[in-house]
Amino acid sequence: MLEMTPGEELLVLADKVSVPRDLEAFAHKTGNRFLGQEPVAGGWHVRLERVQGSMLERRTT
Repeated sequence: MLEMTPGEELLVLADKVSVPRDLEAFAHKTGNRFLGQEPVAGGWHVRLERVQGSMLERRTT
């Protein structure tokens, strides 16, 4: 997510049941936006959005 610009979305394809919860916690901790999760055949689609002023942005400046 470091190379993403604010407003860009990341779609994660995961097959581990804990990934949606883990990415929701990551988004909360870093100040980014957890957009949701959707079960799909064999796993999950998880969407995150890069937010202006997030912790990731502050760590790189």
